[in-house]
Amino acid sequence: MTNTNCLKGFQCPKCKSFGPFRIEVTTTILMYDDGSDYDHDGLEWEEDSYCECNECDFHGMVKDFQTSQCSWCRKETHEKLTTIKNATDDLSYIDVCKDCIGVVFKDIPEAKIID
Repeated sequence: MTNTNCLKGFQCPKCKSFGPFRIEVTTTILMYDDGSDYDHDGLEWEEDSYCECNECDFHGMVKDFQTSQCSWCRKETHEKLTTIKNATDDLSYIDVCKDCIGVVFKDIPEAKIID
């Protein structure tokens, strides 16, 4: 089942599990000489934070586990999407997977690749 909360857009690139994942996080706590009150609020991570799949032990960085959705076919993918602009409308941009690039240019011949 696709994640819809804290792990939205996360999926293991190896076993396709939606979690849970072990993630290296940063947080702020109130620390006393004899310990802390360890409050779980405010957990943060970055794209380059360590991440490990609990199902298959695959590990890498958070960015390796994040998926993006193709604007054309709506497929979730780990691949880098290509941004395409409609040349006749400077405000229309879409991010598409490699499988959809040809289809986009067939349907919108004036489209241009941005990155």
